[in-house]
Amino acid sequence: MKMTSQIDKQNYPETVSYIFLLNTPWVVPLLFKMLAPFIDPRTKEKIQASSGTPDLAHEVMDAKVLPAAWGGENQIELPVAEVNSDSNDNDNDDGLSIQNVAARDLYSFKSKCDDPKGGKYVWLMKLESYDISLKIEWIDEKNGTKEKIVDSKKISQNEGTFEAKSTGHLLITFDNSYSYFRSKEVHFGVVFHPSSGGKDVMSTPAGRCVSPAAKARN
Repeated sequence: MKMTSQIDKQNYPETVSYIFLLNTPWVVPLLFKMLAPFIDPRTKEKIQASSGTPDLAHEVMDAKVLPAAWGGENQIELPVAEVNSDSNDNDNDDGLSIQNVAARDLYSFKSKCDDPKGGKYVWLMKLESYDISLKIEWIDEKNGTKEKIVDSKKISQNEGTFEAKSTGHLLITFDNSYSYFRSKEVHFGVVFHPSSGGKDVMSTPAGRCVSPAAKARN
């Protein structure tokens, strides 16, 4: 990718001042951040990927040109994507799922990898207020081993990636057992890209809440 970027730089002059990717799903800014080291610094500065509308867009575009949906004054009607009838009612506008974790409880779910060659996981978890303990583990189906990726730390936001080498599943746990009275609302998304190609898979699991008392009994 670096070689391709260098060839483009040497042979194709840039005429673009800025490229704005506005109101994107949560995964787009995260993927752009992953690709940023491979992009020429001057080009990288011109690309703005955001799940909202960055302040720079208002600085370089006249309010009369910028559509009202993006914070401007232009009343042009923008195309609207069709709503998937199978979408989760707990999904947020930015594509993140929302899960309320009660006080003294925890919530865990699995994101499965069925590709024998593995693949790449990308995730984002955040809370609008307070924090929660996050643990992420990889369970290798081939040899039964367990690998700690995030080891039980309190977070208000966490984003990251993990490269799976075989079939298995990512086990993600939000632990609110240390909070006696306050429930926590977690916004989260997990995307899996199989190494063999094919469509990306976005995990929107039903999950499972387990109280510490029930966990102790088991």
